[in-house]
Amino acid sequence: TGSMSFSEASAVDGDGILQVTRGDKLTGSYTDPADDYGNESTVTDVAYYDMTLVSDTLSTDATWALSSSPFLVTGDVTVPDGVTLTIEPGVEVRFMPGSDDQGTNNAYSSEFRIAGSLVAVGTESDSITFVSNADSPTEQDWSGIRSFDPHVIHLSYVSFRHAYNVFNGASIVVSGEANDSLRITHSTFRDISSYIFDTDIQIYSGSRCLIQDNRFDGFDRFFGSYGGVRLLDDGTLLKIDGNDFVDCENGLTWDQGIHIDELGPRVIFTNNQSNSNSRLQFHASGENPTEDQVIIRDNHLVGQYIYLGGSDGTQGRYLFKGNTLDQCYMTVSGTERALIQDNRIQNAGSEGIYLSSANAVIERDTLINNSSGGIRVYTDFSHSETIKDTIRYCVITGNGNSDNAAGIKIDEYGNAVIHNNNIYDNNNYDIRNNSPHYDLDARFNWWGETTTAEMDLGGNPKDITKIHDQFDDAT
Repeated sequence: TGSMSFSEASAVDGDGILQVTRGDKLTGSYTDPADDYGNESTVTDVAYYDMTLVSDTLSTDATWALSSSPFLVTGDVTVPDGVTLTIEPGVEVRFMPGSDDQGTNNAYSSEFRIAGSLVAVGTESDSITFVSNADSPTEQDWSGIRSFDPHVIHLSYVSFRHAYNVFNGASIVVSGEANDSLRITHSTFRDISSYIFDTDIQIYSGSRCLIQDNRFDGFDRFFGSYGGVRLLDDGTLLKIDGNDFVDCENGLTWDQGIHIDELGPRVIFTNNQSNSNSRLQFHASGENPTEDQVIIRDNHLVGQYIYLGGSDGTQGRYLFKGNTLDQCYMTVSGTERALIQDNRIQNAGSEGIYLSSANAVIERDTLINNSSGGIRVYTDFSHSETIKDTIRYCVITGNGNSDNAAGIKIDEYGNAVIHNNNIYDNNNYDIRNNSPHYDLDARFNWWGETTTAEMDLGGNPKDITKIHDQFDDAT
């Protein structure tokens, strides 16, 4: 037998003491000259120096202190209702891959199970780390945070890696009770196998939830559950601001998206960037809103589409302003009012904007190089007397690559006022009026040098090459 001395101090040459720090991996090897079969063999074992092992269910409030860091999670850590787990700045929490000595949900993967509160608030200089303990980590070394209607989730200045999901479970319900909240700020989430939120989220009774100044890097979906996010009651707020979404594989929302179920709640989605698959679906309800229910401003979004939904032209009020959409189109459907202002929408594989029985004002936008056209306006018969759209002060050029495409296309009972725009050099028609029901008011626009010269030759009204109307189709 033999022994080795350890010291958590600076190395001293020749003192025979191994200098270590908490959490260091120690590998020991011994050469046995004759094993049970008389052969020489090498025996190797691994241990971690002075880590705090954790698993099981907390019975009272607990604090994981920096002085006890790092913590090695070997099985599910359960925080029951009425109990708070607080993690101090600078703490490192490691997860043993392929291990769950509690066997609560998945015998091969540990997780946090939160019915009470999890408060992990670091600082800019002293972040909190959640990470795999593996030498070669994967994206599924632990399961993430399983929610059971938790009371408080506060994550700030956190680095979170190597989990299957960040949040999973039945639901996160934020009910507006004192200190009841979901708050995620100044944190980094990466190497995530599946979803950031694989759980329904319900926010009501005036609660305010904040997701701000984070980086989400390499994940499948952000809000990934079928039920999505639902907001109820006056004063309820979901704010998603200043985040970087990097290498999303399938969309920021999925299935039901983000729902405002009545007048009173608001969603603010501002100053975010997404470099791929930026699918966002919003639905707003409540008859005859008088203020914006969803505000989407100053974002840069790449890929897929944005959907703004209302109902019957009397529900759903939106402000969509100052955004850049690249390879990303938008659909506005059934809204009471949508102001689409000061945006740049380019390179979409569809129409840049599709209005479907929506009361919309499209103002000071630039639509360029969208393959199926710049703007399509469609209204069905049942809304033909109540829906009217306005397109003004826009630049619409280079759109459409088929005979049926145009800078602006009007279908069925679509009825738009189109004034004071620059509509020119679209690849087939600048305007295509397919509607037999209304005369189109398209005065005071600039049509480019070629079309303007054609108009200036006189003899108007007449067949203008870049405008599809009754001269092209008498119906």
